Amino acid sequence: MYDEGQNAKKSIFRKIPGYRSKKPWKMAIASVFYFFVLLIIITPSSDKEAPAETTPAVTQSSETPEEKQARMLQESAESYQTGLRFYEQKDYTAAQQKFQKVIKDDPDYEDAQAKITEIKTARATELLALAKEKIDQGLFGDAETDLRAALNNNPDLKEATDLVEKLPDLEKEHYKKSCKAIEFKVLNKNPDSLVGERVTMKGEVLQIQESGNFTIMLVQVTNLGYDVYTDTVMVTYDGTIDIYEDDIIAFWGEVVGSETYQSVAGWNVTVPKVSGRFFAKRK
Repeated sequence: MYDEGQNAKKSIFRKIPGYRSKKPWKMAIASVFYFFVLLIIITPSSDKEAPAETTPAVTQSSETPEEKQARMLQESAESYQTGLRFYEQKDYTAAQQKFQKVIKDDPDYEDAQAKITEIKTARATELLALAKEKIDQGLFGDAETDLRAALNNNPDLKEATDLVEKLPDLEKEHYKKSCKAIEFKVLNKNPDSLVGERVTMKGEVLQIQESGNFTIMLVQVTNLGYDVYTDTVMVTYDGTIDIYEDDIIAFWGEVVGSETYQSVAGWNVTVPKVSGRFFAKRK
């Protein structure tokens, strides 16, 4: 009798590599190969996450209070020595951190407290020196920042306190020294070419007007003798000032170009313009 199922199985086997030739030795090798492939497939992968192990409960330390105190003292001593090494290297930030840790663990550690005081004093001295350099360079804002930082580290640093109080006068003096006296004919020739130049001039206030917190004045700066002045410069000031018409003043500031205004007679007049910084009035 014709068995279709049996023949179908034979047909399937003939399509499998290793069985198509019906040679026993090839079929044996193929069987071994497929056995290992099947073994690999059904074996759980080692990459799969292993079940989480149950973490044993942490047992409380058996350290006695005396042992804990001894350990903390030992750690404080080690931190102190590390702080000393940083201090000797002038790495004051790292040194202070170590000494503060010592004091946190052992508030009675007087040597660490003394070192922190020394560090703050050294920092204050360094900041004072930096402030002096910046004053010489005309960097008064930066100098003030350094001086206040110095006083935060050492409030008793009198030189820093005195310099903070003197800064406005020092800045004024420094600025005035940087200004150059200039004749009107030089300024009037080409004001735009002198923009940013620091200048100083003297003259008589022809007109002055305040608008909010801003002042504009016309100053005649060429003295013809006997306090008779001519040649007008427009001077502006970001603020108000105790100056009036007919006052004889000196001013220091920066050239900002030229400005055109309308005279009382209705004429358009173009004059040099200066942004004033400091003023002095003849008494």
